[in-house]
Amino acid sequence: MIAVRNASYCYPDEGQFALKRISLDIKEKEILGVIGRNASGKSTLARLLNGIIIPVNGQVEVDGLDSAVPENIELIRQKVALLQSEPDNQLVSNIVEEDVAFGPENLGLESNEIRKRVDTALQMVSMEDYAKYPPYLLSGGQKQRVCIAGMLAMQPKYMILDEPTTMLDPQGKKDVRRTLAKLKQEQSLSIIVISHDFDELLQTDRLVIIDQGEIILEGNSRDLLVQMDVLRSVGLKGLEITRLIEEINKSGYGIAKNILNANRLVEELCRLK
Repeated sequence: MIAVRNASYCYPDEGQFALKRISLDIKEKEILGVIGRNASGKSTLARLLNGIIIPVNGQVEVDGLDSAVPENIELIRQKVALLQSEPDNQLVSNIVEEDVAFGPENLGLESNEIRKRVDTALQMVSMEDYAKYPPYLLSGGQKQRVCIAGMLAMQPKYMILDEPTTMLDPQGKKDVRRTLAKLKQEQSLSIIVISHDFDELLQTDRLVIIDQGEIILEGNSRDLLVQMDVLRSVGLKGLEITRLIEEINKSGYGIAKNILNANRLVEELCRLK
């Protein structure tokens, strides 16, 4: 488990705290969503979780390892992998399989174990047919999936996806969402998804809403994602389908706001005739 206890952080060149007294437990094998407006503290939280930065107050522990202890940082970063929004900044090799092998090689693993991890990771993200490709020939979504494969080859226990589709076109977003759905179904690691994409957050089990450096609400993702008043209060638009239901109900209809599937909404609309 990752345990965050009253953790605060202030960047050295800024006068205000990016995070204020954050407390959060991230359980094993759960998919956690984190959402908030720009500059709310989401990416700062991601960096705290894998030890890139250390809280100025409070504590972050990963499976009992305190990130404030320098000797723990290397092991924490092996346990907690972080994927950021721009795949081009994370690709380090000229061939896909070499890029995926980079992390395991740095762990000093034997060549047959590296080969096994690379093949397995590429299969997990459905990129095995591109093993010999240079990354520059890939689409944005494919590059991001290669980056995810590189993380998986390290066999982390926790994986943080920080705005994984922000830089991608619609097809790339679909590719990454499908990969996330596959990982949720087939893998036993914990995944933390930090995103503005509400469709990605629908795939999470639990949702944390952050605003001005503080957690203002957490709970079941599907319950919170339809609470439009709460989302609007922190500058978020919410799901398109939920906004559509709101507009329809303004005409006097009583369609349930917790409908999250377009086909089901069509069925409800047909019943109104």
